[in-house]
Order: sequence, then structure tokens, then C-alpha cells
Amino acid sequence: MPLSFEPTEENPNAWDLRPHERHELKPYEEFYLQTIRRVTSQATVFSGMVSFLFFYLVIFRTTGDLRRYKPIFLICSITDITFYMVNTFVQIKAKLKDGVFMVRLEGIAQDYSRNVQLFSVAGFVFALFLAITVLPSQYYYRYYILKYGQALPKVKTVALFSISYMVAIPFGVLAFFAYGYSACRAGFNYGQLWFPEVPLPVVFYADTRSPIMMMYFGVGGSIITAAYLVLLYIGYKTLIHFKSGVYSNRAKSMQKQLTMFLITQSVIPIFVSSGPNVFLVVCCFLRLDPGILTTFVVDLMGLLPICNPVLSIFVIKPYRRTIQGVFVEPKVSYAVTSVSK
Repeated sequence: MPLSFEPTEENPNAWDLRPHERHELKPYEEFYLQTIRRVTSQATVFSGMVSFLFFYLVIFRTTGDLRRYKPIFLICSITDITFYMVNTFVQIKAKLKDGVFMVRLEGIAQDYSRNVQLFSVAGFVFALFLAITVLPSQYYYRYYILKYGQALPKVKTVALFSISYMVAIPFGVLAFFAYGYSACRAGFNYGQLWFPEVPLPVVFYADTRSPIMMMYFGVGGSIITAAYLVLLYIGYKTLIHFKSGVYSNRAKSMQKQLTMFLITQSVIPIFVSSGPNVFLVVCCFLRLDPGILTTFVVDLMGLLPICNPVLSIFVIKPYRRTIQGVFVEPKVSYAVTSVSK
């Protein structure tokens, strides 16, 4: 790609810096980008393996009374696989400086036009937020079965989980405009804020000085807050109902597994999804420059399809036993009998 010292169709808000304008990476930034980040990128292979493994276990190893809760596990698995596929396609590299959040795609998507890459960024945001918006639906499905003693009808189940998509899709659309059209400083070379890459790649600059970006952060924060408030309320109602009933030890064991599963699904996004997003929002509005920490925080989001399946398999007994059976030989008991002559 030849150097360009003026805006182009692919980079309408940035252009290459002249030699005297360029800066060098700091040693720790270079170490992270060239060493550690390459290792984390390889983790996408493992995330795909465990995501599809979890899907297999949900389809073929959901046994006993847990079968009534299969839609909860299935939607979780589909969400993980969706995020894995989108994340593998885009492989986002990010930076934040001067209130501008910058995104570059280093996956297969980088070989396509700017518009395709922009749609891919929006798809990534949609998949990321779907992991959060689906949580209240999972909690309610469990509460319904516990309260009424039967599974939610199929039509109502589809309607329930469709709400998650109805919330995440518009936010993905908003992300399309926020990352594609919020570079509002006319004549300013946003390329000087990016890493010293020559020639300058296609980078999306989301400037918090733009009303679109302000709306994006505001709506995103509201969605995250609302989702967790709703699931906390449903979780409280579930706990009250469970304590007021009488259940067998087997039922209590199953409910304990479900509780751990849902807690896992709720806590993981705090560290690899909603938490990193809050960090980015705070840094953007305060005009902080966290340096390479931004890249690391965004890379954490790629761990979502690893943490979710692994911890889910661990807390659900039938899934855990299936995996243990592959590596641990079943114990064979021997009985000694006496034979009279």
C-alpha cells in the first residue's frame, strides 16, 4: 500500500505522517504488541474448540431434569459461538487517546473494503452486547420453571430470547454510525493518534466530541445497567420462591448447578465485557491516555468464548462428568467369592 499524505476513500479522516512527525513505540508497548498479543491471538483457536464442545454437550449430554432448562444452555452456547466467529473474523486492535477510541481490524476482515470492515465492527459490538442482553432472559426462564413447574411454551421462549436480539441489534446499528461517522474535527489528522504504522492502515476513529459517540456511550451504559438491574430483580424473586418451597435433595442439587451457571454467566462479562466497556467510557470522557492498557483491555473481550464454556462445563455435573470420563478411567470394583470344593 503506497503512502498517502491526504485523506482517501479508505481513510477519510487520517493520512500518513511525514518522517519528522512520526513517533516510536515505547519498549513495553512493542513487547506487548509483538509478543504477548500474538499469544492471546492464538487463544482464539482454543476458544473455538471449547465453544463447540459446550454446544455438543448441550445438545447430546443434557440429561435428567436439566433437560427442561436446555434452552438456557443452548442460547448461551449460540451466543458464545456467534461471538467467537465474529471475533475471529475481525480480531480488533484498539487504542485510546485524546478522547478518541480507535479500532483496527487485523483478522480476515482487513482484506475487505472500509464499508465491510465497518459492518464487521458493528457486528462485533452486537455479539458482545448480546452476551449481556441475554442474561435477563436466562434468569426469567429459570424463574418461570421454578414457579410454575413446567417449561415455558416454545412460542413464548422464542419471544423471550428475541428481546435480547431486539436490544442488541439497534445498538449494533448505533455502533456503525459511532465508529464510522464520529470523527468530527475537520482538517485534523486522526492518524497521528494511532500507533506508528507505515503505511497507515484502515482505522476507525470514534471521537467523544461527537454527539453520535456520546449517544453510543450513553445508550450502551444504560443497556448494561438495565440488564443487570433486571437480572438482580429476577434473581431475588427466584431466591424468595425457592426458599418458600420444599424440594428434594436431587432438586436442590440441580438448582445449585443452575444458580452457579447463571452466576458464572453474569460475573464473566464484568471482567471481559461490561467492565472493559466501563473502563473505556471513563477514559474517553476524562480524556485519559491509558496507552497500551487499552489494547490489553479490548483483548480481554476475546476471552469471552473461553471463560463462558469452560466454567459452564465445570459447574454442570453431566457436562463435567462427560469430560472427566474421557481422561479418567472408570473404577472397576472386584468382588471376591469363595468356592467350595
